[in-house]
Amino acid sequence: MSGPARPGPARPGPARPGPAVRAAAGQVAGPARSRTQEVTVDRHELRNALLATGISPDAFELEGVHEHVPLPPDFWFLRRSADGRWEIGAYERGVYDVRLAYDTEPEACAGLWRALTGRPTPP
Repeated sequence: MSGPARPGPARPGPARPGPAVRAAAGQVAGPARSRTQEVTVDRHELRNALLATGISPDAFELEGVHEHVPLPPDFWFLRRSADGRWEIGAYERGVYDVRLAYDTEPEACAGLWRALTGRPTPP
């Protein structure tokens, strides 16, 4: 009868990639966030994050921050509504189609981020 297995000498694991490699792979370099920690991103930060992912500048419009002249034929938008809420939706063929409305700018930014990237939260 044998006793519990004894640990052997520590084996070095694979080297962890540096911050630039992790960032290029879509991993946020910097302190880890818990899943319960709220992420708050405004329109300026959202624009920078979307452009950093390689999304075309013509793919989205952010009221007061990233607007088109002339308008492309289609894009996603984030804008303030007449009642003070924030809307996201799609512009296509001259029609703004509001898909969702949010109470706060950070919620709307997170919603547009999810719509354009498929990722849960902006970095």
